[in-house]
Amino acid sequence: MSDEITIPIEKAENLDDFYSFWEHLEKKISTLNPSQVNIIIKSNIRATSGLFVLLDKIQDYCLNRKIDLKIHWESEQTKKFLNNFKAFVKHVHIKPIRPRKNPLVGLVEKIGWLSIAQIQEIKDFIIFTGKFSLCCVKCFSKPGRFRLSELLYNLDHVGTRAMVIVGTMSALVGLVTAFQASIQLRQFGANIFVADLVALAMIRELSPLITAILMAGRTTSAFTAEIGTMKINEELDSLKTINVDPFYFLVIPKTISSVVAGPLLTIWSVFTGFLGGMTVAFLALEVTPSSFLQEAHGILTISDLWVGFLKSLVFSFIVGMTGCFMGLETGHGADAVGRQTTKAVVRTLFSIVIADAFITLLSYAFNW
Repeated sequence: MSDEITIPIEKAENLDDFYSFWEHLEKKISTLNPSQVNIIIKSNIRATSGLFVLLDKIQDYCLNRKIDLKIHWESEQTKKFLNNFKAFVKHVHIKPIRPRKNPLVGLVEKIGWLSIAQIQEIKDFIIFTGKFSLCCVKCFSKPGRFRLSELLYNLDHVGTRAMVIVGTMSALVGLVTAFQASIQLRQFGANIFVADLVALAMIRELSPLITAILMAGRTTSAFTAEIGTMKINEELDSLKTINVDPFYFLVIPKTISSVVAGPLLTIWSVFTGFLGGMTVAFLALEVTPSSFLQEAHGILTISDLWVGFLKSLVFSFIVGMTGCFMGLETGHGADAVGRQTTKAVVRTLFSIVIADAFITLLSYAFNW
């Protein structure tokens, strides 16, 4: 057993030199089992990352075996450089290389994180809805907080300017629905029943759904883009600075204008859809407009009108609330508004379909 061994590093030009020195040192320590190891770094040795790794490995090896390690530098410049490099590595965060995961585990993990994000978003939306309800109650108690001018401005953009596209789409849908039905009804001599089909389909399902989808494309995207841009430009913070609550200034007028405009646009959609259906019925099935309207009046009930109105009201609320909520949740960045607007439209369409299925099931369960 030797108390002390001294080994110089005389050559360190490539990895083979480092491997050779390490094998020589490890063999010597195993054989002699010293209490102290002296490493002499010659002046011709360049300061490289390989030398740093070698010295670090020697230090750990000696520490585990409780061997005193002494490093002697013949070149102060090399010593100073290695010490600076060691301090740099110590203070800079180096991201570790993660081991490759099982694809199935990665998929489950991704689904889990997405689920958590969706639950958090639903929670935030519920809180947002509660704040909206509280602000509406405060508007009733203090009417001065309600901004009628912003409501009328948004009502013009949401309702009046959407009449052309809603009317055109509804007329075409009513026309196509009647035309498809006429092909089958003509074979059985039941031409008059085309009015029943068009009336029930437009009032209970198609008109509220068409209006909501078009509002999702026009209104939700507009609300999200407008509020999101204001947030990025720090205009919302400016409103708070002058003691103007963005909820009363933006969210309430926009949402209420959407809720008011939705049922009105649905009525307009029903009217234009009837015109499209009557046109096909008159030209293809020889059903006069008066007979068409009389048959439609006979088949429709208060429940049908109520279901259509309820759907349009719920869909319009979803359109307005989702647009405002997603706008306020916009992050920072060049593409934040675009991404948030896309997400808002997708969320709205998905919510509309879910709400439509839910209300339809309720209507048949309670015989509405």
